[in-house]
Parts: sequence; C-alpha cells; structure tokens
Amino acid sequence: MDETYGLWGQKNATLSDRTAEKEYGISRKKIRDAINAGELQFRVGSVC
Repeated sequence: MDETYGLWGQKNATLSDRTAEKEYGISRKKIRDAINAGELQFRVGSVC
C-alpha cells in the first residue's frame, strides 16, 4: 500500500466519476451533490 495516500492507494479503493456513471448509472451531478452533502469523499484534484 502507498503510505502517501493511505486508503486511497489501495487497489479498488477509488472509482472514477465516469466509471460510476457507466457501471452504476450515477450522474456527475449526483456525485457532486453527495460530495457537498458529506456522503462521499474525494481526492483533491480528482473531481471536475
């Protein structure tokens, strides 16, 4: 595991917005809304 990123560095620990949209039907708006509501975490510089 990469100690620099902690849990973020673990395999399959992250999911891109594009993959979430494609595989789970979640829109980018819903992702942003969930981040703003504190329901999802994100890595700085990884969200448009």
